[in-house]
Amino acid sequence: MDKLVIAGREFDSRLLVGTGKFASPQVMARALAACGAEIVTVALRRVDIGNPQDDTLREVDREKFLLLPNTSGARTAEEAVRLSRLARAATNINWVKLEVTPDPYYLLPDPVETLKAAEVLVKEGPKRSEGERNGGDDNLAAPSDPVPDPEVSPQPARRQFSGAYKAQVVEEASRCTQPGQIGALLRREGLVSSQLSLWRRQYRKGVLKALRDDKRGRKPIHDPRDRELDRLRHENARLTKKLKQAETIIEIQKKVAALLGNPIETPESIEKP
Repeated sequence: MDKLVIAGREFDSRLLVGTGKFASPQVMARALAACGAEIVTVALRRVDIGNPQDDTLREVDREKFLLLPNTSGARTAEEAVRLSRLARAATNINWVKLEVTPDPYYLLPDPVETLKAAEVLVKEGPKRSEGERNGGDDNLAAPSDPVPDPEVSPQPARRQFSGAYKAQVVEEASRCTQPGQIGALLRREGLVSSQLSLWRRQYRKGVLKALRDDKRGRKPIHDPRDRELDRLRHENARLTKKLKQAETIIEIQKKVAALLGNPIETPESIEKP
């Protein structure tokens, strides 16, 4: 079989393998080693592509595989172009697998939007890295003079999920009864199946206990007037209770006195003719 040649680079295998749907990163690494593929695609919305220690990326040997970012999850040409720019700025990789799928359930590609995105990226043109100019591997090259991108944070940040969000995703996944619905949910939210499995286990142990938010950060500042207001409320409730008790005792005393023929005169009874 003839070799696959893309942009002057030769590949012995024509198989492209993704990094999703595996039970664990270790299983993925064994599958990559067994299949003989040389190109591995990664969804930009599922991995922290700028972090070499990402659970998925650290299992991909960059010396054996070309890391090919894809724009999975993009619904418009604008989203695909933005994801491509983010990938290039974060990794200095000029390769990208364009995907524009406005329908998250059937995953039917939009050829018109895909073409629009391709035209924009081709017009921009790739910025050749030092590794490419020296004939090396673009995956291993470091940018000689990186240009800051306003859309990319200087330091990669790991996504944070609140307890309420985790519970919402688990509950929505439990309502998925048709084939492909859970996959569509994960793609829409930019999650991986291992995250959903972990959150399900936590959910079964108890939402309030396992998915609660950690109360961190600066402690709230209490206004001293709030404490005084609380004290006055409690004092008012205590006095109101004692007043009701006193009124009850006086009413009983009136009834007893009336039975004994010595009715207790009150200002109201004195004023009556």
